[in-house]
Amino acid sequence: MTWISGMQRVLDYIEENLDGEISLESLAELTGSGTYHLQRAFSLLTGMTLTEYIRQRRLTLAAGDLLRGMKVLDAAIKYGYDSQDGFSRAFVRFHGILPGEVRDHAARLNACSPLHVSLTLKGGIMMEYRMERKPAQRLLGIRRHFDGAPFGTGRGSQEEELFCSTRAVQWLLRGMAFDSSDTDIVAITDVNEDGYTFWYCARPDAWTFEHLNDPSVTGIDFMDRFDLQTLDVPEGSYAVFQTPHTKHPVDDYVKLRENIAGEWLPGSGYTLRNAPELAIYHWYTMPDHQEKRYIEIWIPVEA
Repeated sequence: MTWISGMQRVLDYIEENLDGEISLESLAELTGSGTYHLQRAFSLLTGMTLTEYIRQRRLTLAAGDLLRGMKVLDAAIKYGYDSQDGFSRAFVRFHGILPGEVRDHAARLNACSPLHVSLTLKGGIMMEYRMERKPAQRLLGIRRHFDGAPFGTGRGSQEEELFCSTRAVQWLLRGMAFDSSDTDIVAITDVNEDGYTFWYCARPDAWTFEHLNDPSVTGIDFMDRFDLQTLDVPEGSYAVFQTPHTKHPVDDYVKLRENIAGEWLPGSGYTLRNAPELAIYHWYTMPDHQEKRYIEIWIPVEA
């Protein structure tokens, strides 16, 4: 079974069972891969989680049933909601109106169309990457739970809020980095249907970790207020991609992520490994080095 045919089987199964029970385990069996790879691959390709897609498809069909005269309670039961109130809340979030208002004149509704794997002629994109076996390492940083998929539409605003509200901690972490104060590390962990954990990290040396909470070394007794957390990255293989060198590589980073998900991963023969995904920002601050900035993307994989 190819990666593409397996994903189409998942989409077909979802469409055939929107008024029934759909489990992540049953979907993963259709692809021949594990649940983690399916969740990550789906969110990489679509920018939404599987649960989000299934919910939007169900609420799209529910609106049609209500337009044809179905009672609100019957629609709630049909599409798997435990109560009419829960269904109504979800309906308002998606459509912007209450279920009982659907048949009102000029009511506007949203619709999520079914996804299909498009077998158009694509590819031919030259993508340079290297495979590296990384030893286990320990990072130090701050973390937040983000909603949605790691590269969905909601990430930008959540990331902006984090970076704008934690500048002092970022400066502190950069000062701890033993490799370079011009290197920022972002990690994505704990990806599931409820969201994911976003990390901003540095890589201190062992001596810094040992004395991090020692006031006789740091000169302060309130390090705990910074809420710094350790992130242990296990040993494993990574596919490493790199943006071009430019002063503002973020747009190239976004495009590279899209190409990894849509072009490289389906035909690579690799599956995603349950380990942190890393983005290494080489963000040189000296004016004569700013044009040399670039971002590395480290994708944890296994054959």
